[in-house]
Amino acid sequence: MTEKHPSKQWLTVGFETKNQIRLFIGERSKTQFDSGCKMFDLFLKDPFRFDEISFKNFYTGYLTIKVKEKYSNSDNEWRIILKRFKLMPDVHGESGANQTFCFCKDMFLDQELDNISQLRFILQQPSCNWKDFGIDDIKLKAVNMDQSIEALFYEWSKRSDKIKIKNFEKLPPVQMLSTRLQSLWLLCNEATKQTTNKTEDNPRFDIDGSYDVNLLSTNQP
Repeated sequence: MTEKHPSKQWLTVGFETKNQIRLFIGERSKTQFDSGCKMFDLFLKDPFRFDEISFKNFYTGYLTIKVKEKYSNSDNEWRIILKRFKLMPDVHGESGANQTFCFCKDMFLDQELDNISQLRFILQQPSCNWKDFGIDDIKLKAVNMDQSIEALFYEWSKRSDKIKIKNFEKLPPVQMLSTRLQSLWLLCNEATKQTTNKTEDNPRFDIDGSYDVNLLSTNQP
């Protein structure tokens, strides 16, 4: 018998993509050299956030991912969230060549992924052993923020090494919980002020870090 926990609920993020373009060095009218790089963009149908990227590799050695927000019109606005990540331990071997990869938000260099409209994938394969390379079956997912607070607490506890919660009781609504936490914060703040005032009423009789002997008293036996 296995325990049932609230599971993370995902939303599929819709997008459109263009063909993966191989990049060459040199002018078209002259001899071109294969750079060992490909590039393609994903265009989100509606600017949105995402929390996970998954895909199946096809002999791609390294992967870089950039993102652009909705209102960014300049190429300077591209932000790198994954930089030259090694998909194949050895680009000349088979290991990792056909593996499925999944990157969570915590693994990205930049985790501000709200209102994203475009992603750019840069693929690299420096080995000449393979005629072609790429990635397939790309999926973008976002955490459903409307899920229950029990599910959110459970997901948070799974990421913590110190906190392990096995059973969840029914928690109050978020609004009620927020009100109670705010009241608790006010009580703690008031208690801190009172403690500070008492400390100021009984100052230490020290001068430059040393006590003044004339201000000290001893108890007679």
